[in-house]
Amino acid sequence: MSNRARVPRLAQKLTRSAARPCRMIEAKKPLKAKLAGELAAAADESERKEIKAEFEARERALEHDIDHTPRELSMALAVKYNFLSK
Repeated sequence: MSNRARVPRLAQKLTRSAARPCRMIEAKKPLKAKLAGELAAAADESERKEIKAEFEARERALEHDIDHTPRELSMALAVKYNFLSK
């Protein structure tokens, strides 16, 4: 998905908390894909539990980074105003 496709969806969110789920889903997709691959390659159940625990820790760290990374917004506003018409 290109940035162009994501911008309108995120732009409609007016608050940080409303936009958070979209950011979380996008950020977690590669992590979950890697988890699925490693779980498929795991030899036994104990190895799967270790892999899941490791990925849960990575997921918590990712959520922390998303929640606590400052975001910048740059915006330009063009206004045409005819002060003579009334």
